[in-house]
Amino acid sequence: MEIVVCVKQVPKSGEGRFDTVSNTVVRQNQYSQINQMDSYALSHAVAVKKQRGNTDVITAISMGPLFAENMLRDCMAKGADKGVLLSDKAFAGSDTLATAYVLSKGIASLGSCGLILCGTHSSDGETGHVGPSLAEMLQINCITNVLDVLSVTDRLVRVVKETDYGHHIIDAEMPLLITVAKESSFTNIVSFREMMNSRKASIQLLKANDLNIDLMRCGKNGSMTEICRTYANEIKGQGELFQGTPSEQAKMLMEKIMESNYLNLKH
Repeated sequence: MEIVVCVKQVPKSGEGRFDTVSNTVVRQNQYSQINQMDSYALSHAVAVKKQRGNTDVITAISMGPLFAENMLRDCMAKGADKGVLLSDKAFAGSDTLATAYVLSKGIASLGSCGLILCGTHSSDGETGHVGPSLAEMLQINCITNVLDVLSVTDRLVRVVKETDYGHHIIDAEMPLLITVAKESSFTNIVSFREMMNSRKASIQLLKANDLNIDLMRCGKNGSMTEICRTYANEIKGQGELFQGTPSEQAKMLMEKIMESNYLNLKH
């Protein structure tokens, strides 16, 4: 069975940079890492492959700049068998809908696929749109917010899904896309040799022409949303540290609140 894991390279925490002219994230290799939720998705894919006797093939696929090849090689070190990069200037500026379209074309080019795993959301977007949108474009079943994959047969997948009302055990037929919200309990220890071998691994590069992409459905042309302004939060004011016992600190805090009239209280 072919298992596909969608991964994204995102800015490292605290190192996000924005182009205030184009209102897009500045993506540079030295400031980037794999999206944490996508790393969870990969861990579940490797666990499924292990449960099924290591007969499945895991493909890590990403849409992004050329330097995302390094992230895909890291995925191969952690258990993916192949890496596919969708990279073209025409894809730049894609919102979640346009991204899902490009990914759908990339996955369709791989042939028959039984299980697709995505992270629930990316740390640089936090929308959670891409997974469900991708499933809709591929016209396959979708389960979101998956905590664990309990079993995978040749036809059915059983998962634990988190909802606002608790945890549900759900069976779904393949082909299926799931979005993962938690790391697998399966531990995959990466050896030094695997890490070094992955540095030499070849990554399949696919451009718009290779995928017969409709250029009006990707990049800014295919994006239904527009970012009007980007800016970094400015820290204003200065913190104040209260020393003393808990009672003394509480008293000083209340005096500060009354003095500043934060609560609009009359003395």
